[in-house]
Amino acid sequence: MSFCRVGAGTRGRSFAGGFSPEKKVSFHYTPLEEYEEYLILVGKGKRPERCGKVIPAFSCQACFKSHYVLYKCNLKNCPECYKDWIKDRTSLIVKELTHRQVRRHFRGQRLLHVVISPDPRLYDKPLHELRKYAINYIITKSNREIAGVLIFHAFRPNERYYQERGNAERFSDDDELQDLQKWAWIREQENWQDYVKFSPHFHFIGYVGWLEPPKRGEWFIYKTITNEKGKPRRYNRNIKGLAKLVYYLLTHATGSTIEKNFPTYSWIGIFSCRKRRRFFKRYADSTEKVQKHISLKCKDCGGPLVPLKSNFESICRVWLHINPKHYPYEVLREKIIEEFKYYRETLMRNLLEMLDDYFIDFKDPPEDKKYVIAFYIDNVNVEPV
Repeated sequence: MSFCRVGAGTRGRSFAGGFSPEKKVSFHYTPLEEYEEYLILVGKGKRPERCGKVIPAFSCQACFKSHYVLYKCNLKNCPECYKDWIKDRTSLIVKELTHRQVRRHFRGQRLLHVVISPDPRLYDKPLHELRKYAINYIITKSNREIAGVLIFHAFRPNERYYQERGNAERFSDDDELQDLQKWAWIREQENWQDYVKFSPHFHFIGYVGWLEPPKRGEWFIYKTITNEKGKPRRYNRNIKGLAKLVYYLLTHATGSTIEKNFPTYSWIGIFSCRKRRRFFKRYADSTEKVQKHISLKCKDCGGPLVPLKSNFESICRVWLHINPKHYPYEVLREKIIEEFKYYRETLMRNLLEMLDDYFIDFKDPPEDKKYVIAFYIDNVNVEPV
């Protein structure tokens, strides 16, 4: 196998963006050994400023009470949302790998877990290039078409971890439960980087044929995870075991501190973007969440909830005969007090609160949590009728 460096023949040239590719850090062309300082475990990044705040999303048509939606970024690097990200991606990956059309297409082939480790001499290659070589390597080893998901791991526990934990036995990927406990302990440490070493490798979960054994001197080496009898562990009819495996691998997968589109996992074969549309006929993309129209009710009076901004604009046009987009906050407040001074105090208070929420996008959660609506209900997006 021959390799060539990305960007060969471009040294010293200026590109359209006004910068040389060697100066910008990206997993596309920065050597992996130099990109190491930007790699982290999922959930070990910074929490976005807006995550955990609420969005003034709805208000009651009857009593004008504002209701809020808790905003969650659902990013893999967020220390609060990474668990939800892992659950969503686990559900997605298992659903894709076990879809009826996929099982029909790969009838007779094994659904296996294969660990692919590159030679340290390849660490000077960008991740984007190294991933291509790993995919081509497993393709050449299989005597039949392959398809699945490739999960990237950049770290393994180092000697300090085993010394402090007192674990004489090096648990391998054969035992997900013990390995999950190992990574859970590492994640709890503030200085978790001191307990891991840089050892990039890939986990392939997918359909393969017969695999040619690794040979000495190859740029990669692979290991097929086996069961207690020493035979490859098959997940064709073990959906529960497949879900546990994917969840375990995503708990210590790798993210980046500088790139949101960092490829923690990649689809291979018929699951790739170029092939899936041709393969899945009349098949809705499972990455899209199902929209379910439900009727939301006010927590105070039981009236219907509608989008806050449109509701407030309708109230201003009907009651105040003005368009709120053309008036400042102080003028709107005076008009509301003047128009509703003879109505119930609750209506004026709620409408003034709606006025405050009309001019903001995010705010801290209110003291009374009953006015905060769950962002997801049974993993379904909330959309009022």
